Amino acid sequence: MINYHLNRIIIYSIVFIFQIFGLFGNLNLIILTYRKKNLQTKYGLILMILAVVHSFCLGFEYISMGFGIAICFGWIYLDQDIIPFCNPPSALTNDVNSIWYILMFTFSIFTLIFYVLSFGILRCKKYQSDSPKCLEKKAMLTLKFLIIIFLFVRFLSTFSMNILSFLGYDEEIVAMAKNYNIICSLVAYSQNAYVCYFRSSEYRQLFNEQLLIVFPRGKVFLKVSSSTRVVTSRSQKLQMSN
Repeated sequence: MINYHLNRIIIYSIVFIFQIFGLFGNLNLIILTYRKKNLQTKYGLILMILAVVHSFCLGFEYISMGFGIAICFGWIYLDQDIIPFCNPPSALTNDVNSIWYILMFTFSIFTLIFYVLSFGILRCKKYQSDSPKCLEKKAMLTLKFLIIIFLFVRFLSTFSMNILSFLGYDEEIVAMAKNYNIICSLVAYSQNAYVCYFRSSEYRQLFNEQLLIVFPRGKVFLKVSSSTRVVTSRSQKLQMSN
């Protein structure tokens, strides 16, 4: 027998954390692209649009959580029946749910194809460019990580849910797995700003400048972290020279 109360707490807690970090990263990416003209390239604007769309997806999760919490009062005051999770998949009937997951898997395939095509186009332009710091080379690093994260957290998770339904596993287990699958969606919605931050020195510098406007006391932390990176890089160079 699955402990719905414990799983509900786990899922809602993880969803709430991803909503905070995801919206924080996406909003920073949107504002940064709006403020900095040098980021308003085709590649930068696509990232901003992706962050806007993902912010809407994360925002609607707050609505789902709100309904989920509100329904709990019905459990307290009315009866003792198990309350289903307030997620888009679990709100549908079994037949419609199966169709929904097939559609999501189809869209995931198309998204993966577009990612791979974009990566291929950038790779071709990379070899055509003579500049060692061309935009295509920088974009490829970020896009490569976006593809990998999407492949593992969205494509494979949706594929797994379809396989579980196709093989006829216990409906209760499949329903619980689909509720946990929402976490994979939140990772996909939250990744853009953080991938840009860790993979692009230009985005990282501009993000830090923007964060200092909101959190001026963070200067000390940024100085310490930057000095640590300098010391680490110097020690690595010395080891290589020796």
